[in-house]
Amino acid sequence: MFKRTLLLLAAGAASAILAAAPDFARVAQEDILFLAHFNADVTPEIGNADGMVVNQAQITAGAAGYPFADSVPRPAALDVCRGSKYVAFPAERNFLPSCGTLQFMVKPQWRAGGYNHCVLFKLVFDSSKRDSLEWAGANSFIVQKPAQQECLTFFQNGNSDAGRISKDIPLADETWYQIAVTWDANAGQSAFYLNGDPVGTAKFLKMTAAPIEFTLGAPKTWNGQCLIDEVRILRRALTSAEIRQDALALAAGREFPTPNVAVPEPPTYHPVPPEKVATGFAASMVDVNFTAPFTARELTLDGALDEPEWASAPVVPALLKRNGKPPQAITEVRMLHSPTGLYLGAIMHEPDMANLVALYDQRDLSIFNDDCLEILLDTGGGKETFYHFCVNALGSLYDSKNGDKRWNGNGIKISTSRHQDSWIIEMFIPYTDLKLPQPQIGEYCGLRVCRERHHVPKELSAAPTVKSGSYSQRAYLGKLHFTPGAEAKKVTLELHDKSFQMGCNHVRLSVTGELPAALAIRTMLFDDSNLRLATNDTVLPAPVEGKIAFTLPVTIADDRTARVVIGLTDGNGNVLTSALLERGFSSTAPGLAAMRDHINELQNTLGQLRNSKHHVHLGAIQALTQITEEISAYEQALQTALSQKQIVPAATTEAIAANINGFRVFQNSYRYLVWETSPWEIGQPDAMPPMNYRHGDLSLRFRQASNEREPVCFIISGLLCGPRLDLRVVPQSSLVKGKPFLSCDNFEIYFEPFVDHNGEKITAPLVRAPGNIVTVTPGSSVRVWVMFNSRDVAPGDYATELTLKPLHDYTIPNRSIPVLATVWNFTLPETKDWPLDCFFWTGQMTPLDETGLLRLLHAYHVKWTMTESHHYKNGFVNDRRWIGPKPKEGPSYDRERVLHANQEFFEEARRLDMKVVFAWGTADDVEWHQTMAKRLLDMGFTYDDFIFHGTLRDEFSLQDIPKAAELRQRIAAVNPGWRFMATYLSTPPPSGASLDDLTAAGLPEYFKVWSVISGRLFNPKTGSEAIEYFKSRGCTLWAYRCNTNMQTLPVLTYYRLFPWLGYQKKLDGVAFWSSFSSKGDDGFDHRDGYDDGITWRGLNKIPIPTKRLEAVREGLEDVAYIHLLKQAIATARSKNPGQDLNAAEKLVGERFEQVLTRESQPEVDAWRREVGETIDRLSRE
Repeated sequence: MFKRTLLLLAAGAASAILAAAPDFARVAQEDILFLAHFNADVTPEIGNADGMVVNQAQITAGAAGYPFADSVPRPAALDVCRGSKYVAFPAERNFLPSCGTLQFMVKPQWRAGGYNHCVLFKLVFDSSKRDSLEWAGANSFIVQKPAQQECLTFFQNGNSDAGRISKDIPLADETWYQIAVTWDANAGQSAFYLNGDPVGTAKFLKMTAAPIEFTLGAPKTWNGQCLIDEVRILRRALTSAEIRQDALALAAGREFPTPNVAVPEPPTYHPVPPEKVATGFAASMVDVNFTAPFTARELTLDGALDEPEWASAPVVPALLKRNGKPPQAITEVRMLHSPTGLYLGAIMHEPDMANLVALYDQRDLSIFNDDCLEILLDTGGGKETFYHFCVNALGSLYDSKNGDKRWNGNGIKISTSRHQDSWIIEMFIPYTDLKLPQPQIGEYCGLRVCRERHHVPKELSAAPTVKSGSYSQRAYLGKLHFTPGAEAKKVTLELHDKSFQMGCNHVRLSVTGELPAALAIRTMLFDDSNLRLATNDTVLPAPVEGKIAFTLPVTIADDRTARVVIGLTDGNGNVLTSALLERGFSSTAPGLAAMRDHINELQNTLGQLRNSKHHVHLGAIQALTQITEEISAYEQALQTALSQKQIVPAATTEAIAANINGFRVFQNSYRYLVWETSPWEIGQPDAMPPMNYRHGDLSLRFRQASNEREPVCFIISGLLCGPRLDLRVVPQSSLVKGKPFLSCDNFEIYFEPFVDHNGEKITAPLVRAPGNIVTVTPGSSVRVWVMFNSRDVAPGDYATELTLKPLHDYTIPNRSIPVLATVWNFTLPETKDWPLDCFFWTGQMTPLDETGLLRLLHAYHVKWTMTESHHYKNGFVNDRRWIGPKPKEGPSYDRERVLHANQEFFEEARRLDMKVVFAWGTADDVEWHQTMAKRLLDMGFTYDDFIFHGTLRDEFSLQDIPKAAELRQRIAAVNPGWRFMATYLSTPPPSGASLDDLTAAGLPEYFKVWSVISGRLFNPKTGSEAIEYFKSRGCTLWAYRCNTNMQTLPVLTYYRLFPWLGYQKKLDGVAFWSSFSSKGDDGFDHRDGYDDGITWRGLNKIPIPTKRLEAVREGLEDVAYIHLLKQAIATARSKNPGQDLNAAEKLVGERFEQVLTRESQPEVDAWRREVGETIDRLSRE
């Protein structure tokens, strides 16, 4: 084996920097409570992470952290910029209130006057107050940028100047600051440092309660607006000198040391001897051989086959039926090749000549529907080398090239004849039609011969046998060998060596027989794809006593050489006979030169991955270096052998073949990386694999009820894939013996692209690409959602797999991901029966397909869908949805639109049992409401199935109430049961309307559906009063949320837990106002209009779901789980009153409240799984 080069984890320059950097202050390992580098993920390297809460915060993309030289896998940081991003860690075992040191790096991303307090670090003493600023008294500990100030501040007991320390800093986005805080409760003092320099000291009070957690960044308006890196918490207060020493070491590019952390070894390849199998064109063929002997004479075609050449030509292998058995009618086919073309002679024995089917007499008609012979010829395995010929008893011809029947062979000749019990074809195909030179002895091409008999019963036969599929497919081809003719029998060429090696071979041969004058040897080298690599002619010496003995030099400098054909030629260059030398070493396909080019391409496409210290990336770079050196060393050995007229030792060639094959095995494992991640994170376009990544470890697991949609998410990241790799993500149906069947159609594949959302790169839309096609490039990450839709799936355990397939390069092996799915023994309700109403307003006048949106919402358990009232008044002028003009006379609306507009939408709503809200203001006319209501009632809707959202301004103020009072009175006078909805904000008087104002105007009697802003209903001070007010008056009550930046809001707290809050408050439903722009045609580009909704607009106007919508669906399913568990508990108690159901009751009681308060995605997921398992268990008892 040749020398191997192993890459060091740190580059030489970085090593030199680190060697010269100052040391850190000495800290005992037991004094380190918490340490987070934030290079790979948000989990700390040291510390307690049990129950940590991650709220939209994530690791930065690229190398955006502090530029440490020893960051592994790269210098990233914690991003707590914008959008209420933070991470909450438990304080227990991470923070000591009595004494300690806090150290971290911060890079501000704030504007001096544009933000409120930017909280970098704070202790939390009550998790329900995490989103407030606990700043008074001893139980507080905060590092922040105060509102509208350019300074950094640490304080405890913020009401007292004695507890506050501040340092002015300039406003600069590109500056990193190293912050340190020390405290000692016994000494009653804290100290604040910036970049190692003391800022000041302050009084420190003993805390009277233990902190629950600490946050990096903070919720809501306290968000950090910065990047945070290299956080360490100690259990002792460092001295000023130690703080300074640490700051110098950090500034020099060193991270805090991480004691006793095992670093995974980089993977590498090992030589693997290749299997001795055919490659290239030869690999595509089955083991059936045909021969076409050479004839120097051109034949006359007469359909008789009586020339002597036909008599000496061998019959091709027998044509057999699909089942491998011989047909009733036997076919004899012989083939010859001449200097100008290929001859075929076929005798079709036919016991029923009277019923011979021969109808088509014109070229390129459906000859294959007659009794016919088909010839499939592949001359080289390329895109333009596949020919199909079909001939019937009339001599009619169908010919095509690569499936295109517009191609015609111009020189093809055919002669046929009929006999008492057979019919004959004699056919000539010139090489010019096939774009081929005259084949040389030893060359071959692909061939299949088929016969179709359209008698009763129909009979098909072929050689090679076609086991499945059409007879015209490019498969089941055998080898057609071009061999010497009858002249070869007069002379004998014998090779005393049967194989060749790389280098200069000395082949011993002898020639005997009737030897003509001027004999020569023609040496032809071919690769596995039948490509002739070289030809060399060598004149033989004169025979001695009728025999020639000769040593022939055969030079093999091209490792692609698969076989050497040695032909004996006469003075005219005609090949009299030939012999074959086989390759005596394992294939190095695709060859050393191609492999070197491929390695260079892989190295050139790695880009920034060369700077990564992730062990997998290091292993890939190491493997590329190793195989490059192995190839260089072998090429040097080959050149030495050639210069010395010797062969390369077989063991040396086997070693390079094993190295190339071993690298290819390694490359197939690390061509791309796949790992699971949370569906709910934003993610990064250059996400790194987990630090414990191992190839082949991924499997996907689903646990859910029937009629539920459940996602998992995995990332595909390119590595040794070249410039790009197109893949397909293909779910497989389960066909496991002993397991129930599960269709692949129950799995939906979504691609989650990174998009520019008003200048911020996020993930939001979930796109279903045709063919489930994704493209990966080195270092880029592709997020793939797999949604298991268990609708109509019976309870049970299912095992199947997901296959990652190359789109077009089938030399790349498929990769399988095991999938296990458990469907519990209960079913979630139909949408119409969901225990909590849900409704979405789309943005006013948005160009979405309302019927498509209806179907989407129904699949997501949302029972109320929206239609814009403008459809049924005067319509829209154009695609931008501008409202149509009012009629000049008569009512203010188009009566025909009330009667007929949007009919498909209503029919689909009726079919799916969906309920409809007429949004954005109905017509100011009683008759309009009467006509629209009658239309719906005539279709089968009931009064409970539709709501008019009109006759009062949306989110009305006090002054809006009287404006439509007269219209409301007229409608009330004739209203047989229509329901109207009002949307009520929390604006206080005098501009806002109070509950007393609603009562005075009689609005709760008219509007029986109220959508009230969630801030009012969930307010601890006013919520109970408002809920009681509407519920006591018999109103349907929905809480709604409204925001113009929907894609920046927390997935868990704003979306998923909103249905929980509605259920907790015993509301009838929840609703969202979902903004969307009507200004532009491109729903993915904010530059032509504001694009920010719970769904996005596809180019065909069909709404595209987002992870926010998926989170709402999950929340609705959570509510259904609670509802079903309560039912299961009641049923179990009625069957067995003494049964202990405390654990089950806690899940929907105490645990429910805890999880709702904690706001932790892992805790929500664990709770959901426990509830499902409990319902499943109770349903079986």
